[in-house]
Amino acid sequence: MAKIIIIGNSPSGFNVCRELVKNPAGHEITVISRESSPAYKRDLLFEYFAGKVAEKDLFLCNDDFYKKNKINLLKVKEVLRVDTKKQKVILKDNLKLDYDFLIIASGEEVGLPDVHGKNKEG
Repeated sequence: MAKIIIIGNSPSGFNVCRELVKNPAGHEITVISRESSPAYKRDLLFEYFAGKVAEKDLFLCNDDFYKKNKINLLKVKEVLRVDTKKQKVILKDNLKLDYDFLIIASGEEVGLPDVHGKNKEG
């Protein structure tokens, strides 16, 4: 059984998870996410805020997808560095995770346009 770490819970990271759980080998899968929610479609956020898309339509799965498929979802975690020689991922809170296979699916950084108030708290 291989230890697989996926950095990022973007749609691409979620699709990797979905394909891996189809494999009966029973790998140990850990997903590291900066987000506090299950995987979602970032491209629909503007439509959601505009009231054109329901919240349930943003998400790629229910929160129980990870538990049901024995995926360790580490929410609100940030990777500090990856030690490829020792095959370890070190998180900002100093948690160290071993891996056999590492997948980086962190997605893209979404930039906000230069609008008044974008740097305000909240």
